[in-house]
Amino acid sequence: RSRQDLSACKSAEEFEAEEHAASEESLRQQLHDGENMCQSLQQELDDEGTKRVHMQQELNQAIFCKTTLEQSLRVSESSLRERTVAVEKLQALQREMREAQTNEAGEHVAQISALE
Repeated sequence: RSRQDLSACKSAEEFEAEEHAASEESLRQQLHDGENMCQSLQQELDDEGTKRVHMQQELNQAIFCKTTLEQSLRVSESSLRERTVAVEKLQALQREMREAQTNEAGEHVAQISALE
């Protein structure tokens, strides 16, 4: 009977050892799966960070372009105002010249009439 008890104890120990090994293997697999999930999430986080950096760079470039265009527009507007002033001055000079020519022609006509 002690042989049977010894055999039963041995079987129970073997069973417990197998159960323990299976449980340990299950925990290892869960740990491995958890590590893989963490790596995957870290990669997603890194990818999102990279996207954010690229979007920030694109935004900075767009802001730079907008600022450059605004400066160009201000220069163009200033140049247009200067040209408008120059054209107005030229037109005023042309009017003065026409008036002077008209006055001069009138004087010539008056002198010719006086001579006749």
